[in-house]
Amino acid sequence: MEAYSIADCFITLEDFIIKGNKVIDETIALQALNNLNNFFVVAGKSVVNTTSANLTDEEKMIDNHLQVIETFIDEGATAIRRYQAEQSVNIIKYYIKGLSHISKKFKEEWQKAKDKEVINNEETNKDVKQYNTQLLIAEVCDEIKVMLLDKNQKYGNSALSPKRIFSKASFIEQINVRIDDKLSRIENMVRNNIEDKSESINDSIEDLIGYLVLRKVAKKINQEK
Repeated sequence: MEAYSIADCFITLEDFIIKGNKVIDETIALQALNNLNNFFVVAGKSVVNTTSANLTDEEKMIDNHLQVIETFIDEGATAIRRYQAEQSVNIIKYYIKGLSHISKKFKEEWQKAKDKEVINNEETNKDVKQYNTQLLIAEVCDEIKVMLLDKNQKYGNSALSPKRIFSKASFIEQINVRIDDKLSRIENMVRNNIEDKSESINDSIEDLIGYLVLRKVAKKINQEK
């Protein structure tokens, strides 16, 4: 299946989740979901017609999120909240972007599909470049959100509820330490023009953004106490 078809599938599913069946027919949304299923078969990540006992952890993750989207299409917000369906779409999108053999192609086709959506939008008379920038801002923020939610699910609430075996500092202060560590790491890599094989500068910047978001979350939690 061509990558641009996958990009169109995501746009269709996102439109259905946000705008509902008044804009996107349920059968079209289900077809988009079916196309995603077929993509995973081609990509060697088959979750179709496979018993759960035979699935890898990776395939179970994909399967669970596809089921969330399917339930939302079939039953709507009465069964699956909109933000849960949006999260599942974003996690699958984030996962596909990480597949090295299709990542670059998918990103190119995804951008073309989004550009086409902008051009076809009724508000084309507005500054298209500005509108496209807003879409990219939303996309990058979605990726950070998915990364944080994924890590929170994998590693628990360690940043906001630390074990306190040695350090007795507040959770906000512990996040501050992590932020300082990341800043030092980034400064060292930039100043000395080195690239750590275990963690690239882009990885460190992504982690830094994540910790800054967690710091805002920690502040909110502290204010509510």
